[in-house]
Amino acid sequence: MHAFDTKGHKAIEKRAYDLVRSRPGGQTILRELIDSNVLSDDMPSPHSHSPDLSFERQFAQDRQMYHFMADDRSVIRASKYATIESRKEQLLLSSVEGCLKAVYCFFREMVRNPVGESQAGRGIYVLMHIIADSYSTEHATRIGDNTGQLVTIKGWQLSRLWWPPNAKSKNEDNTMCLLHATKGTGDHAWQDGKGTLTPNAEMAAHAIADMIVMTYDAQKAPDRADELIGKYIIKYFRPYNTQVTKKGFAFPEYGKVVPYSYEEYYNDPNNGFAFEFDRFPQYYFVATAGGYYTNEARLGSAGIEFGGYLTPRAADNSRTFLSRISLAYGIAANSIPVAEERYGFPETVRMQAFLIGSTRIPILNASLEPRVGLAAYPFHYDTYFTVPWGADLVWNIGSDWVFPFTAATRTLRFSMGYRHDRTLISVRHFLHIGFGFNSWQGRVSN
Repeated sequence: MHAFDTKGHKAIEKRAYDLVRSRPGGQTILRELIDSNVLSDDMPSPHSHSPDLSFERQFAQDRQMYHFMADDRSVIRASKYATIESRKEQLLLSSVEGCLKAVYCFFREMVRNPVGESQAGRGIYVLMHIIADSYSTEHATRIGDNTGQLVTIKGWQLSRLWWPPNAKSKNEDNTMCLLHATKGTGDHAWQDGKGTLTPNAEMAAHAIADMIVMTYDAQKAPDRADELIGKYIIKYFRPYNTQVTKKGFAFPEYGKVVPYSYEEYYNDPNNGFAFEFDRFPQYYFVATAGGYYTNEARLGSAGIEFGGYLTPRAADNSRTFLSRISLAYGIAANSIPVAEERYGFPETVRMQAFLIGSTRIPILNASLEPRVGLAAYPFHYDTYFTVPWGADLVWNIGSDWVFPFTAATRTLRFSMGYRHDRTLISVRHFLHIGFGFNSWQGRVSN
């Protein structure tokens, strides 16, 4: 999924730096943001294209605000309305608040702790990416004047195998009204035939340039951060046909107000805003149960498993491919009952250590986690090492909850998978399920 393709994101970011330099004191602004670790020291080398390689956020439906998009459930609900315009309005109404809240909170966190936010996978380049995405005709529709007010926000066609016909209705420019097409024309619409930026891409560059200057201003006067980001959201993310009030964007027809300031939400230490927007895992713990197929019988098994994730790291750096993939290590213990009477409980306890790779599967909204490890039966009289391998499909169930006295949240974790292990006790194939919880990284400290 690319709002603008990689070359487009790079060109827009470079243009934004040129716009900042053209302003009085612009070079000083850029230098001070480099010195304060907001911008990378290799600036003007672009980084805002890199968040597209963060696969957890790319494919997870509850993380589409990283690309200024709607989740598939919102698209389905909006598609039930009678007219194209009412579908667009309903999709905007249901999706814009999550996107604006992410922009607000990430900006506030960046001003407070730019290094920590970057290491947590957010930071200024993620914000640049969100802003540029919002000007792509594949991600959002804006009115065609100099205000660029938002008409609707779109979902991602690749997230489902089937969509109702209303969700795939077309705009005049041949983009879909409610969806980012799998192969959309808007992906490459960042330059014209002469090699210059299109109007939408140019507006995106100006919006990013203003965000850079605003970051500098907020660092100089942190007590103005809420005021600055609120004015910015009004200027660049105002929904069409809304009234700007002290409380937010008012939708008179629907009697709803969408805030442009989330200061109370951001400052409340109990909600942990990053939990709502992030899916970079820390560790998991599950109880497992399943069945082995042996040469003699089909038998049950039970055990426990713990895993810790090593990556991904900062989302603003694409120098190494491995930093874009969730890699994990784990340990497990389980009992493998067998048909032979000579094997009792201690002898059938298997201990193992393993490595996991994890990638999202968009249509299933799940993660595929292949693994390989080293196992042994420490209480067996004839112990030797084996190399079990297999894969799991993993789902995160329900809403996040904050664990007391920690800076992380949990969600329920359900997995189902296959293992192969050629062992002394004739076990070959194993199907299993796991149930427990995942822990996710939280907001960064001051």
